[in-house]
Amino acid sequence: MNSSFTYILRIILLFWLLFSCVGCSLPHTRNIGPSDPAVSQDQSVFWKIRFFRWSKPLFSGLLGIKFEQRSLQYVLLDGSGITLARAQVDRSGKISNQSGIARIIDSGLPNYLGSALSKIYFLEPANMPCSHTFFFKLCKERGKNDIVKSLTSGPFTLYTIKYLSRVADSPAAIRFSQPWYGVRIEFNDVEQPDTQQ
Repeated sequence: MNSSFTYILRIILLFWLLFSCVGCSLPHTRNIGPSDPAVSQDQSVFWKIRFFRWSKPLFSGLLGIKFEQRSLQYVLLDGSGITLARAQVDRSGKISNQSGIARIIDSGLPNYLGSALSKIYFLEPANMPCSHTFFFKLCKERGKNDIVKSLTSGPFTLYTIKYLSRVADSPAAIRFSQPWYGVRIEFNDVEQPDTQQ
């Protein structure tokens, strides 16, 4: 009787582990490249960028992005044009070739920015408008003048990306926010006045 109880306990534990691993995984996604029509991307873009934490401005500068076949490279500059950080981000979100000011690299900012850029430019729901698993739902929905991409878990929003359009699919501004961390990153076209939303 002891061995059958142990056997049943092992099976229950195995099912619980499998459920935990599958249930916590992210929704099915597809990685896209710069040529995907979902969000129009030139071979390179230049943004005015601002970071906020709990609505308090933390940083304002410039961001240059160059798209390649399977990745993007970015360079983060301060307002006077001094290079603070640069890195490469592949389609899976892996950040490599980091360089820049040691204090900025050590702060984790290049990794956080790389992760945000991966979500903005490469991560899409496998099925439009939404893909979901037991705990997570990734959606991308088109409005009249914007496209909104979001990852939710139940009633909680983990992140939201809003692409504000100038014409057709060419974004004039992008808003990346993670409400639970109080983080917002605003990307504005350098040739346009800042868009408030």
